[in-house]
Amino acid sequence: MARIIRFRAAKDRNGMRIGGTEAVVFAMMAVAIVLGGRYYFKTYRTSPAFTLGQFFAAVKSGNVEAQYALLDEGDKRFYPDQKSYSKTPLAHGYSARIENVSFGNEKVDVKNADMVTIDTAISVRGTTKGKELYQQSSQSIQDSYTMRKSASGEWKVVLFMSKLELPNKVEDSPQGDSIGNN
Repeated sequence: MARIIRFRAAKDRNGMRIGGTEAVVFAMMAVAIVLGGRYYFKTYRTSPAFTLGQFFAAVKSGNVEAQYALLDEGDKRFYPDQKSYSKTPLAHGYSARIENVSFGNEKVDVKNADMVTIDTAISVRGTTKGKELYQQSSQSIQDSYTMRKSASGEWKVVLFMSKLELPNKVEDSPQGDSIGNN
């Protein structure tokens, strides 16, 4: 006669324990998480590239209020209020058209350590003015933006010292565009 054998799990007398090597791995993971969080909140979020990324996110969404909040005091003297800044092509002219922004070298000013120039590569989708839907184009430009640390220690965008190739080389959205002119 045949016999049926069933597998029975062996019971561990000591329960589930963490050995020495597992404890070392868990400790290293905890240290890595703490150091990663410290880098993200203390270093990365306070860097000039992060602030410039926020500025371009506001340009892409057409959020004039956020753009104006990230401008330097020198630019705010030239644009005394948000309404005067909103008339510039940078405020609304590239809403929903910026495809990609990547940052290159950060060059610290020799005379002033609180000023940084960041090389930027920007890809912008072309306008559809006078074109069919299938005739989309894209344009890439190399630009550089100057950032200055304010009295409160926050980085701000200094437009009057920046290269500003975006408004000079790329046509802004036509007036009356429902996305670009909120």
